[in-house]
Amino acid sequence: MPTLRRTLVVATVLLVALVTGACNEVEGTDGKSWIDGKGSIETVKAVDRGSPVDVSGEDLQGDPIDLADYRGKVVVLNVYASWCGPCRTEMPTVVQLADAADPAQVAFVGVNIRDDVSSAQAFGREYGVTFPSFDDPSSAVPLAVSGRLGPYSLPSTVVLDREGRLAALVLGEIPGARTMQEVIDDVVAEGA
Repeated sequence: MPTLRRTLVVATVLLVALVTGACNEVEGTDGKSWIDGKGSIETVKAVDRGSPVDVSGEDLQGDPIDLADYRGKVVVLNVYASWCGPCRTEMPTVVQLADAADPAQVAFVGVNIRDDVSSAQAFGREYGVTFPSFDDPSSAVPLAVSGRLGPYSLPSTVVLDREGRLAALVLGEIPGARTMQEVIDDVVAEGA
């Protein structure tokens, strides 16, 4: 009976998330936070950032990908799935930001979770995603982000500083290109 009860609770939570259009799960926040339209943004002071996010795996083509390879650049991780409505809504803005970024300063990396590779690849083609994406069906990358993201954190965007530490976190859709660009620029300016 406990298993049935647990299944009903999970089903109810998922149904509420679908009805409200939310796809994210928040596992605790502290620090400077605000809500600006669509998603909430939390910034983390440099002294409070902790250890680098170290995770590696395969990209959507089966090639190795490792966040350590991006040290020295600000990294914007966008967590998405092809079946997530808010992810589909925000991806054109993410692509716009990635296309405008200075590749010497900023790298965009996608994190496709709880999805199959062919759907993720089709999603990337549909939205013009040119940056690499982790193939992460088990949500290992979100779970590696200092306990801030859950395994179903969709959509979410993480900004890592040049040392690979959590500098900013957007839970839900990014609030717009201008606001997100300001967050990225602030982290880039730290190393200038």
